[in-house]
Amino acid sequence: MKDSIRKTHLASVTDRFVRGQMDRRSFLRAAGILGLGAGALGMGLGRRPFYGISQASAQEQELKPSAEITKWLSDVGKPFAGTTLRLATESTPPSNAIATQLKQYFEEATGIKVEIEVLPLEQVLQKLTLDVASSLGTYDLYY
Repeated sequence: MKDSIRKTHLASVTDRFVRGQMDRRSFLRAAGILGLGAGALGMGLGRRPFYGISQASAQEQELKPSAEITKWLSDVGKPFAGTTLRLATESTPPSNAIATQLKQYFEEATGIKVEIEVLPLEQVLQKLTLDVASSLGTYDLYY
């Protein structure tokens, strides 16, 4: 699927979700079909460069998204500007990179505030279980 078609479809799906025309499960299914999860997994395994930076140089320099990624985040993040995403995560190299380097770029590009709580894995799993079982919705993401 061409990148421009994927972005257009994602923007359309996001718009329907924001307007209440699509439930969360359908939204996640549509996002999965777009291959967002598989693409992110491939980058995480070091098979593809992350934002155009190889793994070796990423460790040596600050991560900075490309202008194209920043523009895309700005475009798709507009409907969500002013909202807050809450993430519960354990301390891992990817979550540390998100918290210390990528979070600021995401917030600047989208206008979405990100709150990250770093906990031991057991506490992340406890919070996830309690949050989902009781439908509290305290956190938006778990990693």
